[in-house]
Amino acid sequence: MKVYYKFYDLHPLRTANRLDNKASRRGVHLKIDLRRDQSFADFFSHPSLGDIELEEFLEKFKYQEDEMSQKTFHLLQSDARLRFDSLAKLTPFKNHTLWHPQSRTDALVYKYKLQSIDDFGFIKLLENKKTVRLDANGVFQKDEYISFFKNIDPAFYEHIEYIEDPYIGDWNIDSPIKLASDFIVSPDHSVKIYKPNREFLPKSLKPNIFSSYMGSQLGQWHTYCELIHSGDLSLFHGVQIDKFYEDDIFYQTSPETYAPDKAKVKKFYDELMSSGWKVLCSI
Repeated sequence: MKVYYKFYDLHPLRTANRLDNKASRRGVHLKIDLRRDQSFADFFSHPSLGDIELEEFLEKFKYQEDEMSQKTFHLLQSDARLRFDSLAKLTPFKNHTLWHPQSRTDALVYKYKLQSIDDFGFIKLLENKKTVRLDANGVFQKDEYISFFKNIDPAFYEHIEYIEDPYIGDWNIDSPIKLASDFIVSPDHSVKIYKPNREFLPKSLKPNIFSSYMGSQLGQWHTYCELIHSGDLSLFHGVQIDKFYEDDIFYQTSPETYAPDKAKVKKFYDELMSSGWKVLCSI
């Protein structure tokens, strides 16, 4: 089968994490032609966090050598079916709010990305009895991680659900809160931050928090599709990224839940089916 590609550019309204900036970012959409339909996938990487570069992905895609390429191909083959099944019933899902200075103040669960080893800007959320999910992106050394929590009132620990990727290395420590694994692989995690755009669902009984990869609307849509078919909808996930790009495909259906906007989903598929595609490879 022939695989086609088309580039796109994203213009974030703020930085994704302490390792990135607000510069425009390029991703690529892939397409295959089925007998009666077209099927699509999104590839968007974060090289600052160890992902394969876009150019290398395109060059090596036909060889399917890494999990991110394999999952992209899986989504490419599955997209037409996912689109049909998911549009037939648009199921609401619970979503945390990614904290930023202009974020909504009435959310129940916030994700807070630490910018440094002495970033305590989330304390005010804890004082307001909000549930907080911390994302460290490996900012600490082991001893710095231990010291960090000594500066937080232990009465607040129960309101911190977990911390993602605290540091690189052995996580076998007496942590006051649960540890979550995202980009840093550790057997000592209690929660998995699962990115459907870059990996396959782990075969584990540990909770999986489904997370968007901050790529195109198609990538967010595929994350949603896999969540409603394979995820735990009683948990808060990270599919919706409030006010990160100029347009969102999800809208708020209650104080806790979001759902896709059917008209916007159909619009981006119409745009995908337009011209501009080039042949990438045969596979």
